[in-house]
Amino acid sequence: AVNDIGYVSWLHGGDLVDIWASPAANSAEPSLLPRTVLRDVTVVGVSADALGVGGELAVVVAVAEDAVADVVAASRGSVVDLVAVPVRSQAAPA
Repeated sequence: AVNDIGYVSWLHGGDLVDIWASPAANSAEPSLLPRTVLRDVTVVGVSADALGVGGELAVVVAVAEDAVADVVAASRGSVVDLVAVPVRSQAAPA
């Protein structure tokens, strides 16, 4: 789920994002830096109809089976952020 509703208002299926995890504010180790969980992940959809308790929107991403455990682990006790991959970075090399 993404907390910044303004951010996901332009996020659509087919977009690429990087998934980052940061320690939660109440973490026992708040000095840990954010870390990249996965890069170049395809957004499948954004659920504009289902707001979470904190105003989060659900974003569905396509993740390879061998990476699912990493994403689930990051979502437990961490703040997960999606960072858009610039369009120019998505283009295939010439």
